[in-house]
Amino acid sequence: MSEKPQGLHIYTPTRLEWLAVMLNTLFQYDNLSSDRFMLYYRGLKDGETIQIVVRYYANVNRELMEGRIKVGEEAISRYAKNYGWESWLKTEVDIEKLDQ
Repeated sequence: MSEKPQGLHIYTPTRLEWLAVMLNTLFQYDNLSSDRFMLYYRGLKDGETIQIVVRYYANVNRELMEGRIKVGEEAISRYAKNYGWESWLKTEVDIEKLDQ
């Protein structure tokens, strides 16, 4: 009997892993070349926090960047409410300037 290929093994993600995948699929933003920032989502090891990770260059389109962060925060809030997670789910923003 042959074993299943590795990609077919069953895996059940945690709630944070699932949420990070959904947010990255729908709201991730990576345009360092023109808007000078990138934004993605990750679940933290505390099991309660989804983090919006933002990396930017000094000449960033700040208005666009701040708007995308707000969109991310609103999306997290909507997902938390829809899934009944608002009692435990926390949001954190990690912003860091990149050297050019």
